[in-house]
Amino acid sequence: MASRTRVAALVLIVVGVGCFDSLSRAGNSPGSTLLAPFESEILIAILPNLVDARKTRSDVRWLGGSGTPSDDCVSFRAYFADTHSPSNLVGNFRVNRHTAQVFDLGTRNEVKSKDLESIQAILQREHRVTRADLDKYGDRCWQ
Repeated sequence: MASRTRVAALVLIVVGVGCFDSLSRAGNSPGSTLLAPFESEILIAILPNLVDARKTRSDVRWLGGSGTPSDDCVSFRAYFADTHSPSNLVGNFRVNRHTAQVFDLGTRNEVKSKDLESIQAILQREHRVTRADLDKYGDRCWQ
């Protein structure tokens, strides 16, 4: 579902929205803000598991974004679109809306990759995530 073109477009949207958002909050007091659902979806689109899966199969999709606006984390279920496969699950993931961290629910580990960390850095900067936020909210997705 998420082709290279779509991922590139999503990244441009994040940067554009972030720039506009920074300008619109210029007079506000400092403090971090929660990621929007579409920002969480961008992180899911560039996960190494899904990038690798798209190299071997025609289409990978995900369901999710479940949760209310006040939830700390957003869950996603990634799967192969090919319904003829006996098992089409790629993985279950959770995005921490406070910190932009992504967790693989199968391994219970934080997902790391160079591309993911680049986008996380942009989102963390635009949402004013500090080291204190990472310490305070970093394990919220497991509670």
